[in-house]
Amino acid sequence: MESSPSTAPPQTRDEAVPGRGSQQAISPAYVRFVGGLTSWSVAAGMQQVLFTWLILGELRESSGWLGTAQMCQMLPLLLLLLVGGAAADHLDRPRLLSRLHLAGGLGSVLLGVAVVTGRLHIGLLITWALVFGSLQAFAQPARDALLFDVAGGRDLMRAVTRATFMQFGGQALGTALAASSWLGRAAVLYIGLIATVLGYAIWGSLLRRYPAATVAPFALLIPFVATYASSLAFGERFGPLRLAGMALALLGLAVIVAPPAAGRLGRPTVPGNTG
Repeated sequence: MESSPSTAPPQTRDEAVPGRGSQQAISPAYVRFVGGLTSWSVAAGMQQVLFTWLILGELRESSGWLGTAQMCQMLPLLLLLLVGGAAADHLDRPRLLSRLHLAGGLGSVLLGVAVVTGRLHIGLLITWALVFGSLQAFAQPARDALLFDVAGGRDLMRAVTRATFMQFGGQALGTALAASSWLGRAAVLYIGLIATVLGYAIWGSLLRRYPAATVAPFALLIPFVATYASSLAFGERFGPLRLAGMALALLGLAVIVAPPAAGRLGRPTVPGNTG
């Protein structure tokens, strides 16, 4: 008995690639997650500026104390990140993140009370650095795991991209709000939103369309672009030796990229499509 031929329509290119079919509606849980992530990122961006100002501007401490305090802020990440990952695997992640965010807010309020009452000292700031770093060590893995929960298995790439945009954008906004001048705020917004968020968004889009061997060598242009931008913005001039070095770097990039890219840039690669 012969089997009847399949009447299922052939898959389109977008349907054959995970995440390129019909987009799922954004769930309310994901919206709440991104809102919490953005609020934390804005506060973290402001905290980085104000923490430095409290040590150098308010207490008039040395740069050595600033380095010590910043080390205390990063040390818990090194020591407690694995513990935070285990906690994210075994505890209720939304409740854990809510309590961590609440603890961070209460700590900031207590620090503000110390500033207002004149009881701020370097020991208190170092203690807060250790506390904030510990909160980060537990919040970061819980947040990463919760993102998968609220986004689901489908369309995870877009969910991660949106969350990353809001995270770095929130940090840039918080840093700009805490900056002392409009020029400083503009510089921070440029670094955070354009150079980082927009740059990585374009970079990720290119990696999805073209092979990594074609896209990755263009990262060698970063020093060249930065040098050229400084000459335009600040009038910086370069001698013949430095110009020759930049020309040599561009020549090497052309040798690496141009021949294989000539046949590939016109035809984006699609995973799973060998035709």
